[in-house]
Formats: sequence, C-alpha cells, structure tokens
Amino acid sequence: MNRIPLSVDPFDGKGCAENEIGRFVVLYGKTSTRKHKIWEGDGILICYNDSSILKSDNEKDVICRSSAIKKIDELEDGRVIVLGSWSVQIQEKIQPISGSTTAPEFVNVRTLQEVRKRPLSNPVFSGPAKRGFVSPLLNSNGEIEKVPLFVLNEEEVLQRKCGAICVDPRFVKCLRDHQKQGIRFLFDKLRREVGGGAILADDMGLGKSVQTMAATWALMKGAKNGKNLASKCLIVVPSSLVNNWKAEFNKWWRNMLFPALVLQKASDIDRFISTSRNHPYMVISYDMALRYTRKLKDIHFDIIVCDEGHKLKNKDGKMRKSLASLGIPKRLILTGTPMQNDYDEFFSLLDFVRPEQFGTLPEFLKMCSDEPTRLNQMIDDCMLRRSAEINNSHLPEKHEYILFCEASDVQRQVHEAIRENMTGDALSLIYYARQLANHPKLMFDSLTEKHAQGNTRNSSLLLAFPDRYVPKGGVGESGKLVALLDMLKCFRILNECAVIVSNYIETLDMIEQLCEYLEFRIFRLDGKTNVSDRQKLVKKFNDVHNSENVFLLSTKAGGVGLNLTGASRLVLFDSDWNPANDQQAMARIWRDGQVRPCHIYRLITTGTIEEKMLQRQIKKTGLGCVIDAIEIGDCVSKFTEDELADIFSFADDTECNTHDLCQCKCDGTGILEAELAESDDDMESVDDEQLEDEEDEEVVEQPPNAEVVSEAVKDEAGRASLAELSRWRHFSPRHEDTWKHFMTNAGLSQVDTDVHLTFAFYQSSQY
Repeated sequence: MNRIPLSVDPFDGKGCAENEIGRFVVLYGKTSTRKHKIWEGDGILICYNDSSILKSDNEKDVICRSSAIKKIDELEDGRVIVLGSWSVQIQEKIQPISGSTTAPEFVNVRTLQEVRKRPLSNPVFSGPAKRGFVSPLLNSNGEIEKVPLFVLNEEEVLQRKCGAICVDPRFVKCLRDHQKQGIRFLFDKLRREVGGGAILADDMGLGKSVQTMAATWALMKGAKNGKNLASKCLIVVPSSLVNNWKAEFNKWWRNMLFPALVLQKASDIDRFISTSRNHPYMVISYDMALRYTRKLKDIHFDIIVCDEGHKLKNKDGKMRKSLASLGIPKRLILTGTPMQNDYDEFFSLLDFVRPEQFGTLPEFLKMCSDEPTRLNQMIDDCMLRRSAEINNSHLPEKHEYILFCEASDVQRQVHEAIRENMTGDALSLIYYARQLANHPKLMFDSLTEKHAQGNTRNSSLLLAFPDRYVPKGGVGESGKLVALLDMLKCFRILNECAVIVSNYIETLDMIEQLCEYLEFRIFRLDGKTNVSDRQKLVKKFNDVHNSENVFLLSTKAGGVGLNLTGASRLVLFDSDWNPANDQQAMARIWRDGQVRPCHIYRLITTGTIEEKMLQRQIKKTGLGCVIDAIEIGDCVSKFTEDELADIFSFADDTECNTHDLCQCKCDGTGILEAELAESDDDMESVDDEQLEDEEDEEVVEQPPNAEVVSEAVKDEAGRASLAELSRWRHFSPRHEDTWKHFMTNAGLSQVDTDVHLTFAFYQSSQY
C-alpha cells in the first residue's frame, strides 16, 4: 500500500475557495494498521488551493476537512493517502466543478419539459446549470465520459414535489432501450407503498439482472434532497447462480465499495445488520433462505428479488410460504418462463408479488374464462415480458436447426417392441423410449438394473434386443451419436467451441467418452458439480477460445443463468417435455457478450417419440416461443389412449414425420411457404377465352363424404397447430444441390466429413 506525504499548510476551518483544482472518486475508512483494510463507503474528495474536503458519495455529508494537498498530480488510481484520522484510496479522477458544489434541489424544469416531448424510450435529460456530482465513466481511451441523466420520476420533478431520482450513471451508458423501459417499469411498480410488486418475465439474455440492480439501486439511493424509498434488498437465487450474481455486482461496481453481502453462513446475517448502510444488498440461495427464515425476518428488508422465480409456482410450497412470511412489501420475481404448465402455477406467482389483488384461485380461474380483457389489464400492470427478438439488432446473428437423424437397426427393432407392449405404466415406457432414442444401451442398462432389483414389470422388453446383445455403447447403435461424432469433427475444422446439452447424466457420460476418444478437452457441469466450482468452470471455458474445448451441460443443472459465450455452437442432444427447459438451455450462448454468429442444433431421432415430443412442443408454444401468460398448457402426465398410441408409433418409412404432418408443399427444397405462394401467383396466367369456356361448363357437385370431411378437418387442425414451422426452411437430402449448400452453411459439411441426416429445419434471426 503506497502512501504519499501531504504538505500541510495551516487550516483555519473557514470557507473554501470558490474554484476546485481537483476532484476524485474515492473509498474511505478509518486509519488502521490492518493488512487488509476495511473501506466504509464511497466518497468524493474535493481539492481546493488551500484546503480539501472528503464528502459522502451523494455529497450530503462532510466526512473530513483537511489542509491543501500539494501534490495532486501524484494522486493516481489506487493510491492511498491519509486525511486526519481517515485513510482514502483514490479510485478515479473526475472533472472539477467551478463555483459552489452544493447539489441542486431540482432538475431544471424547463429542460425537463423539453425532453418530455421526446419518446420516453430514450429518456436523456440535459443537466442543470448547477448540477451535483455524476459518477464518471471511462471510455476506451481512459478519458472521462459525461453521461446524460436518466430521470425516473420526471412527473414529480415537473410538479416540484421532490428532487430527481436518477439511474446511476454507471448503468446508463450501457443500457439498451428495452432495458431503460424495464427499469422505469420496475421503479414505478416497486415504489408503491401498497401493492408494490412486479414480475420481470423477459426472455433469456435480455438483461434482467442489470435492470433489477439499476431499479433497486435508484430506489435505495432516492433523491439527493429527499427520503430514500428503500434501504435494504434481499436477492434470493438458486444456489448455482449465487456466484453469477456476485460476478454481476463486481462487473458494475468494479473497484468501488462492493454493495452486496453474499451469505455463506448464519453469522453473515449479523454482519449484514451492522453493515447494511454500505452493503444494502444480501444475496442468498433459496435453501439458505428457507433455513434462516426467522433471522431474515428480523432484518425488515424493503425489497425482495426472487431470481428464477418460477420456483415459487407451488402456492402451498414450503419455499413460497417461507419467503411470503418475511413480510417484505416490495416484491420482484425474475423469470423467463412465467407460466410452464397451468393457471394454478401462474396464479401463485401473481399472488406472491401482489397478495390478494387477483383474489382467490377459484376467483382467478373464473376471471380467466369470464373476464379475460380485465385480467390481461391487471397482468400488464404487474408483469413486463419481452421476447428475445429484441436482441436481433444487438447480438450476432443466430442460426437454429432441427436435425433429424436416422435410427439404427437396433433402435428400430426395440421401438417396435415398445409399441406392442403398451400395457402397464405408460410413463415408464415413455422414459425407456426416450433412452432408446439416445442410445439402446441406456435402455438396456435401465431394464437390466430394474430386473436385478426384482422389478419385472417391463422385463419383456429385454427380449426385443438382438440375441447375445452386448451393451458396449457403440457409436453406430445411435443415429444421433453418429451425427454428433461428425459434427464435432466439423466444429474442430471450423475452429469453433461447442456446448452439448442433455437431460440425462448417463447420456452425458456416453458423450464424454466420445469426446475423450476425439481428444477434446472436456468441461462438464451437471447436478454433481459443486456450486462453488460452477462459476470458475464457466469463466475458465469462456476466457480461452479453443476449438479443442467442449462443454458438457446438464439441462436442469445448467439451464438457467449461465453465460457460455465462449462457445458459438450448441447441440441439444435430447429434448424435454417442457419447452421452457429447452429454451433456457439453448439460450446459454446467444446472449450479451457473444461476438460470433451462433449456431444452435437440436437433434431428433427420426420417427421416434422425440418427433412426437417436438410436435407437442410446437403445438403448445411454437418453436422459439414460451407459453403465453393467458394460455393453459397440457400436463405431461395427461395422455389419452389415442395419444399414447401415437406417441409409441414408429414412422419407419419417412424422412421426417413432422414435415409430413404439416403438409408443407416445399418438398424439402428450402423454399418458404410464403415464397411458394408468390411463385404460384406469378405463374398463374389464364386467358379470357379459357375462363369463359370454364364458366360455361356444367359441373355436377357431389355430396361430400362425411368420413373424408372429418379426416380433412382433422388434418387441417393438425396443420394449423404446426403452423409455426412455416417460418422455418425445410431441407431434404433428396435435393442434392440445395442440401449440399445448406449443409455447408450450417457447418455440417467439411473436408472428408459429412453429417448423415434424413431431414432438417432451419431458421435464422437475420433472414
């Protein structure tokens, strides 16, 4: 720790000179001999010709007065000096302010009125003639940048009810328009004394955390001449995301006094009570919050933020009841999936942030059917949701693929046996069918283990395997594993890093063996990975871009909150019944911080249960979409007999059963339906004489066959439910030229390596 000597001139304590000669952002704390100094707060050091003053960061309080500092040029970032009984560490030099440093009572009303004429999506306000301190930001050249004010309460400022409450300048420079809108929304809702709750339900990658920090920080800082609207904020997160939030705070506060206490043990709660003035945020896992509910209740937090708040979807769940019992008035839920299955779950979230406003569950359900317009208005008042399409203009282009892989002979043979053995526990059969679609060995091992334990319910399925079947896990026994092998070879040639995602630990084990065979360096995060190691693992992967690196990820353990922008290729090896889980997993690479075009591949074994799962996902939400807040979803466990028969059917004579169902006329050429329609319009040319002849012809209409009509209606309904696929291009290997072009652009065809597929869907964020 370097200290510089101070040249002390006599100081009589009288008024200071009008003009400043230096101004610095600093950390301050009581002088001590401790090796690791404890800083007590952020401050402003103002230097004059004959004196210096240390003030709090909002310039309300004078911490210390001292004599002039002669060697101001030596006050570099990181230097520590002593003023009286205070140690001061220089953080940044900022522009001195001539004349009085007194903070203005109000933002200039005339200026604000002029700005109000502009759209609110870009709330930039000119500063007043005499303005208070604005935290500086450095540009790429290390120079001080002036940041325009982002005032959140302009109505009150115009009416002179109170001073301006602004978003901290550290955030303003980096905010996008949708984030400014989100901050304003959160501020307006959370500031209410009654009913102050909100749900921020943006898609993954839109910056829910920075919007939360900016809005809550503004609430806790308040106006310079007014009362703060809050003083303490509790952030409850999944244990896997605790370090993510810590890193996020570090990112925005850099070398400034860290504003959050990350709770690791019970004694940290007592420490928070004594230091909350300087550390107003507490970050805690859901498990720890449940364990220490009583202690947390005694702190009297003003704001609670529940990240991945869909964990509170069970209204009678222990976790939800525990957090509700804290009695925190301002409540915020962050979730990219506000509704996953049914109304009950969505009601639980709404009732948590706005207790009793939506009535009881029966009243809410009645409102859903009888008063949908009124309900939507109420939801719009407390929930803000934007889709990931907003990022199209900010992030590199995104390419999404659904790749259909040919089933192996063993997979075909065993799948037929499952279809013929539909009696018994349907959910168990579904589980085995999903394992089979990944690799026959996975199903064989599960059945063998169950049989050894005395559970012989589905043991007859073992007879479907070839005689003397040895479960070695060969690549050739799985169409998807064959495809993945060639894909990894292509990625290596393209010098691209990849993330591979699966629902099953056993499948990840098999993929890990494949990667070891190909001599990749493997990073792996699943449910067994220590929480404390997860962020380190992610950081290590992101910091070094090396095409020899592969990141293996469990859908459930790593599907939320992780930023894997070190990779630009992601392979979803198997799908989940809940489309939200797949969307969460696929959003790991296309998010802020990504600089390369992203390619996201979803693998499907052709004709199997995986196609049925894909079709149900499309019918339920549409590809790339999540469940609308006012649309009820189907529960996975609810299947009719006809649906079960369809799920276990095996389409062995098709390139793609899903494409067959949507009845697209493109024939796998990659032409969109809209483009086909335009082409038909151009080709439609009939002369007048032919039209007249046709009009003169007598056409005898036949009564429609009832069965044919019924089947046509059924087909049309199925086609309508898969209408989302009309936005995707469809490719078949039957059309060699277009297929070769598609495969090359998709990065799936390189020297001596072509990925074997039966069909493909493709969509780009840029076309």
